[in-house]
Amino acid sequence: MPNKGRELLRILAGGYLIFTGVQLARKVLASHPAHSTFFLIASGVCVAVGIWAIGISVKDLISRKDED
Repeated sequence: MPNKGRELLRILAGGYLIFTGVQLARKVLASHPAHSTFFLIASGVCVAVGIWAIGISVKDLISRKDED
């Protein structure tokens, strides 16, 4: 797979992770289940990994444009 396509897939995956983490946090805060701290930590990890994936991909795409 070309590098540009890989970067775009990583951006989509990062966006999905952020969306999933936010939805999980909203459901946990609305229903207050048992072990809610674990679920909030898991949602924070999803959001953090999603932001990391998008940041790395955007950085790589920008640096590739500078090289061209």
